[in-house]
Amino acid sequence: RSDPTRVVAVAGLRGLNDEDLKQAKFNAEELARLDALRVSATQARTFAGQARLAAVSVPDLPKPQAQQSSTWESN
Repeated sequence: RSDPTRVVAVAGLRGLNDEDLKQAKFNAEELARLDALRVSATQARTFAGQARLAAVSVPDLPKPQAQQSSTWESN
């Protein structure tokens, strides 16, 4: 599951801040517009095949190692 506390951090990459998210309201019209753009898995595979795209398995990244809190500790 994704971490719900990271919503602001991820949204910040999209130009939204904490206040923007607090003031956000559900917009059924925009949701309907997004739904109209949805394609099925079959349509997506067909498109990818026509573009000569191929699925590639990518291994997971290794878990990050704990970092030292300062460079002083490494001396």
